[in-house]
Formats: sequence, structure tokens, C-alpha cells
Amino acid sequence: MRSAEENKLEKDLRKWFNKLQRRIQKLIDTYYEDELFFLHINKVYTIVEEMKPEYRAILLKHGLTQFYNARETTTTLYTIQQKKVSTKAGLYEPQLIREEDVGLFRTNPQIEDSLRYNTFQASDKTLNRVTENITNNLADSYHEGLGIRDAGRRITKEFSSLKGWESRRIARTEINSAQNEGAFSAYDELGVEYQMWWTGKDNRVRDSHRPLHGHIVAVGNTFSNGLLYPGDKSGPIKE
Repeated sequence: MRSAEENKLEKDLRKWFNKLQRRIQKLIDTYYEDELFFLHINKVYTIVEEMKPEYRAILLKHGLTQFYNARETTTTLYTIQQKKVSTKAGLYEPQLIREEDVGLFRTNPQIEDSLRYNTFQASDKTLNRVTENITNNLADSYHEGLGIRDAGRRITKEFSSLKGWESRRIARTEINSAQNEGAFSAYDELGVEYQMWWTGKDNRVRDSHRPLHGHIVAVGNTFSNGLLYPGDKSGPIKE
């Protein structure tokens, strides 16, 4: 089941891809019927590069919010456990942080820099792949001799995928990673000794992650797949 946080990020990503689509369509409308259109295809790289800061800002905004929410919630739950107070008593309720209040909860700047660095690294990989797919799409249309309308339909289909499945995948990955990194940073500062790998136990869990459900390692040690926690961006790319 998708979380509200994933839905919010997915919505912002769809808006960003809509903006990108409009600029790519303008490129097609302006240059496609030019005999040297293939020389203009490289403008896709320029367009994506110009829009990259906004894309990064979207991921970072949602990532920081979920990082601090997870950190605060983890700290609260740990305090409850330490005081042996039942959560059913309703005496302690984790207070979620609103996006506008992110600045109220500051941690070690190195932690935040790490989150920013990992977010930017991941965004670059995604945008490089997206850029390559778009340029290949346009090049194929041109070399196959498609008319401008058919080329437009083909690129529209490409963006339908980006605004659908791809946006959902990115949102799930980024939110999951930020939340787990926030919890992990809390474990480290609270002196928690062990942590358990816990999956959503649904059809969205990676095949390689299913066997890890319930596994326990010392905090700071990696699980058998090389990750410190689910969504750890410093681990192997395949995971």
C-alpha cells in the first residue's frame, strides 16, 4: 500500500515531467522537420540540465521532511520503550513534522550533507537514464522517417511511462530511503545496538530483499546484501 508521502512526491514528480514534456514537444515542433534535426537532438541534454536543480529540490524537500519525521518518530518510540510505557495508553504520541517546520529539527550537518549528496547522486543517475531514453526515442523517430505527428505520439508514450510507473518507482525509493536513513541516524545517536530488516511484505518488495525480512545485525554493520538499512544509497547499485 502506497503512503501519503509517496503520493505527494509522485504528484510533484509528475508536474516536473509535464514541464519537461512541454519543452521536448516544443523542440520537436521547432526543429523536427529540419533536415538537420539530428543535430538538435542534443538540445535534450541542455533542457534536462537546466531543469535538474528543480528536480533535485523536489527530491531533497521531501527527503529531508521524511528524514526528520522518521528520526523524531524513532526517538519517541525508543523513549516509550525505555520508559516501559505502553503506547496503548496514549501518553506519548509521535509528533510528525510539517514541511514548513523542517528547519526546527537540525542534526549534525554532516548527516544532512550525506542525505543531500546521496539524493543528488541518485537523481543524476535517473536523469541520465531519462535523457538517454528521450534522445533515443527522438533519434529513432527521425531515422525511421516518421512524420512530426507520429514522432509526437511516440514521445508522448515515453512520457506517459515517466509520469506513471517511473514517478511511482522514484517516489517509493526516495521516501523509503529517507525514512530509513532518518531512523538509522536516530539508532546511532541513541546507542541502539541491534536493528532488524523489515519489509513491507507486499508485491513491491524486491526479490533479493524478501529473504532478509526479520534478519538482525548490529547497528553499523551491513546486512548480507551489503546495505546498512533498506534504501541505503551507499550500498551496491543492484540492491
